Amino acid sequence: MGLSIRGLLFVALLGLLAAGAGAAPGPFAQAKSLALHGVRGTAASMPRFGKFELAVDLDASFDNPFNPDEIDCWATFHAPDKRSIRVNAFYHQDFTRALHDKTEALTAQGTPGWRIRFAPDTVGSWSYQVFAKDRSGQVSGEVGRLAVTTSNDPGYVRRSVRNPAAFAFQGEKPFFPVGENMCWAGSRGVSDYETWLPDFSKAGGDWIRFWMSSWNCALEWSETPSNDWRSGKYYGVGVYSLDNAWKLDAILDLAERNGVYTMLCLGTYGEFK
Repeated sequence: MGLSIRGLLFVALLGLLAAGAGAAPGPFAQAKSLALHGVRGTAASMPRFGKFELAVDLDASFDNPFNPDEIDCWATFHAPDKRSIRVNAFYHQDFTRALHDKTEALTAQGTPGWRIRFAPDTVGSWSYQVFAKDRSGQVSGEVGRLAVTTSNDPGYVRRSVRNPAAFAFQGEKPFFPVGENMCWAGSRGVSDYETWLPDFSKAGGDWIRFWMSSWNCALEWSETPSNDWRSGKYYGVGVYSLDNAWKLDAILDLAERNGVYTMLCLGTYGEFK
């Protein structure tokens, strides 16, 4: 399975915990009649544990897209073995990055929208359907199809069933983490990981620990402006930093391409000071 799927599916689940901080419209508020205009998948065929992504063209009315009581979007995937799996959508913004005097700068591209990511775990013919609801009602899209082929990807890392003191993939193939803390970058941001991860992988490393701290890829924090170049643009509790989410995605993608697994730390001791 791709690392960015592992990290981002976990991160997307945080949306269930985010309640709007107040009734006032937030920075991403939208006031449109509920309508699901279309769903675009990355491919009609996907290897087992590959990253399948849906872009959802959705209009709705909400003050805070991170509050599922105001807007909820999800897909139900139906497996060849008759299982049904619900996967929640997340609000997404594309960015480009550049270095200015060895300091990373992110620039938003286009408008935010909804994405759904899924890693199919079974070979065969899958179907899926997207749903969305806001305070006015619920809509659904057409049924889509996904053909899942075999792959050499061993899947998720978890505690071994045979030996709970060790790690293993789903088929009980052992996983031996060889790694280090690579918790945050310097002023070069993602570019630092472009340097570090290939060298780390070539040296035999396959695991890193990464912090989502207030100065590095946290999704929410105080809305008080910060002079720290590592901080994202924060809006306060309950509203996520889309630039930090994109940056985290880019780093997890780099780790995946270099065969490095990631322990994603959602917070640090610093939040409790």
